Order: sequence, then C-alpha cells, then structure tokens
Amino acid sequence: MLNFLIIPNCLKEETAAFALQLTNLLHWRGQRVSMLPEHARFTGASCDSLADPVRPQGDVVVILGGDGTVLANMHKFDLFDVPFFGVNFGRIGYLTECEPVDAPRFIDAILSQTSFIEERIVLEGRINGPDGTEQSFLGFNEAVIHRASLNRALKFSVSVNGNSINQFSGDGILVATPTGSTAYNISAGGPVLMPASDCFVITPVCSQFRANCPLVVPGEDSIEITVLPVLRTGDNDDDQPLLEIDSFQRFVVEPGTTVRFFKSDRRARMIKIGKDSFYAALKKKLSASSYA
Repeated sequence: MLNFLIIPNCLKEETAAFALQLTNLLHWRGQRVSMLPEHARFTGASCDSLADPVRPQGDVVVILGGDGTVLANMHKFDLFDVPFFGVNFGRIGYLTECEPVDAPRFIDAILSQTSFIEERIVLEGRINGPDGTEQSFLGFNEAVIHRASLNRALKFSVSVNGNSINQFSGDGILVATPTGSTAYNISAGGPVLMPASDCFVITPVCSQFRANCPLVVPGEDSIEITVLPVLRTGDNDDDQPLLEIDSFQRFVVEPGTTVRFFKSDRRARMIKIGKDSFYAALKKKLSASSYA
C-alpha cells in the first residue's frame, strides 16, 4: 500500500473536483491518500491523514496544476528527492507527466510497477557577498541574474572550474538545468538540452556583443559568475541586480558578489510511464511560438 500525497492548485477550481475523483480512485485501488488541511477543505475529499503543513510527506506526490504549480511546491515543501508526477491543468506542461484524462492509466502503471523514475539534476548555488556573507539555494529550472531597473546594463565575469571564460555586459545571465533549458533559456536563445542530460547551460540575456554565445558545461564542473561594478543610478535596492531562482526565490546581489553554481547531490525524481512525453511537449511549445 502506498501513501499518495495530493497537492492541488487552489487557484484552479477544476483541480478540486479532480482531486476528489482521484481520491476515490486510489481508495478503490486500496491505497492511502493524504493532503494538507487546507487542500482537504478545498477539495472536500475524504483523505486518510492530514499532512504536516511544513514538511508534507508521501510515497508518491501528485501535483495538480501547471509547471508553475510544480515549481512552487518543489520549493515550498522541499520535494527534491521525492517521487512525484504532475497532472497538467496548465498550458504546455513540461513538468507535468499526464493530462487529467490519462491519470487513471498513470496510477495503474505506478501500482503495477511498470512506471519508472527519471532523475533530473538539481542546481545548487552559493552566494558570496562582498561583505563575507554566504547564502545557498537549490534550483530545478534555472538561476537568473538580471537588472532590476530598466536604464542600465549589468556587467559579469564568468569562470568555469576557476578558468576565466569571458566578461560581458547585458540585461542578465542565466544558468539552466536540462529541465529548465526549455524555459527562460530557450527564449534567450539558448539550446534545448535533453531532460536526463548531465550538464548545464550558461546563457547571456540580451548581451551587447554577439560573440557572447550560450555555453554548455558538464555537470561536474563548477561555474562562477561575479557581478562587476557599474555606474549606479540610485542608492536603493530597487536599483540593485537580482538573482532569481525558478521565479520563486529572490536575492539582491550587489556588485562584488560571486555566485557559484554546481550540481547538487539531491535530485528531482519524476515518475514516468513513457519516454516520449518531453518531445510531445517540445513540439507543442515550438508550434505555439511559430508563425506558420
């Protein structure tokens, strides 16, 4: 018997009815269901236990929503290393594995042990401020350093394994995992990496020089990006560069700050029943962005 932790997006009413149906299906299949107290109230489902609001746990986590819902809950509840799958109530759904209509088949595959777990690398980082402070973070998709104001470019120094690669000016720079290569990275002109790849991509955002192209580096390499001084336009934090992780964590990174990126020992563990879902989602995204 498995304990399924169901996490709906409470901003999408349709996830409430689906969570109730999914709970009934799992109970009929002899499985346990847990939810956070507020999710149990939202869905009206009769779950077997109420999950810890701080650190909910389950043998399998089912997230109902879009890619943003998956990312938000990964960070909020520290779901790295926990087997999960997403049911898509968003648009393209790179991080969700199935549409609502396919969920019963997905549950059957898990219970019959015909599903498999695809491990995705996780980006870990250390932020070293010029005053000696240190902060850390985990990222599933990407880490982006960008300008907070609209009237000045940023300057960066980039090194890999201690070897200086380049200095450049632009709107920002990002380091993406293979999972996140189809997000901001692809919009900034970076390459698509296959989900199970063991590598990262460094992509300048609106660089002032065309020679600053994206760079793919092996997962075992260490990346260092230093924010270099530029002409200030004000003394408040709104004018300071920002580091954003998966759009859910934000740090002010003043000039002189060095951010070190490397592969975490932790992994994202996505439950799969087929190997073609990524290509289907990629085709859907490329078709949506085409003028043809």
